[in-house]
Amino acid sequence: MTNSVTNLQADVFYRFLFAQVGKPYDYEAIWAFAFARNWRETDSWICSELQAAAAEAASIVPKLYMAANKITPVTAAMIFSAIGGAGIDQS
Repeated sequence: MTNSVTNLQADVFYRFLFAQVGKPYDYEAIWAFAFARNWRETDSWICSELQAAAAEAASIVPKLYMAANKITPVTAAMIFSAIGGAGIDQS
């Protein structure tokens, strides 16, 4: 089952991502998986946090309720597989 996102959602998703260009990779986040880091801080990112934040901003997924430091690559994969690996609706 594949869910589609609207063109507006895709636009918001990509605008959010591109607005983050230039922010540093969050090397401390690797350690934060064992400690308490707030993934909602927007000063730096790891890939899974950035994808989850962009999906929330575009209303592709509802606001996620997760422990502050737990948006790992595996968690992000589970989030996106749960919604059917959303694709862009070209209609």
